[in-house]
Amino acid sequence: MCEIIIQIIDIFVQAIAIFASGGISIFITNKQIKNQNKETYRPRLKLKTICNRHHTSNRPEYMAFSYRYSERKEKFNSYILICLENIGNGLANDITFYDLIHGERCAACQTLDLDYNQRIYSTEEVPKGKTIAFPFWITLNSEYILNENNSRSESDFTLLICNYRDLNNNNYKILIYYSPKKLDDTLEDETGEIIENACKMDYYYYQEGTYHFKKMVDRYNENYKKIETMIKKEDKYLRK
Repeated sequence: MCEIIIQIIDIFVQAIAIFASGGISIFITNKQIKNQNKETYRPRLKLKTICNRHHTSNRPEYMAFSYRYSERKEKFNSYILICLENIGNGLANDITFYDLIHGERCAACQTLDLDYNQRIYSTEEVPKGKTIAFPFWITLNSEYILNENNSRSESDFTLLICNYRDLNNNNYKILIYYSPKKLDDTLEDETGEIIENACKMDYYYYQEGTYHFKKMVDRYNENYKKIETMIKKEDKYLRK
């Protein structure tokens, strides 16, 4: 009798082991397929360039404020194009920008000129292998941009978080730094017209997951958490 019970237990244990092994194999396989699918269609944005532009846009302009911005101080408006290139494998979808210094989403505003057709508040995206320019209006503290020699006395800058999604709603981020150095009142566009408030500038970007990205967001950790909370709220709504 005991031998029969032992045999039954042995068979039962083997069945559980086989079932568990099969379940683990299925789990691992599904995870591998999911990761492979993610990498196959994963976008990757890089900052290609930042350039000056005219303050005459027929599409919404994103707005951000600088580190030294103050409502009580004289302001300097810098009009730029942030050009992002998608060097990844899939569409960079639902692109949004956040002001890391102030922990806010960058709002988009537009001119109300009735003489123009205007594309308003659409989903922003960058196809694989393409570059898209995003118009920005950066408000800075003029005391830290210009001095009597028409050059920078101390630096002022802005920090932007660009969040984007793939078609499966996975999030990716880059950090963008922009700092005007001095006025360039001789800079012309392709027609020879002088560009208003054009500046010589410094800029860089960091990919999420890099040492410098983490170091910068740690410096503004409280605001970065606010931005992550905003993104997570959108994610929760998308997954309903």
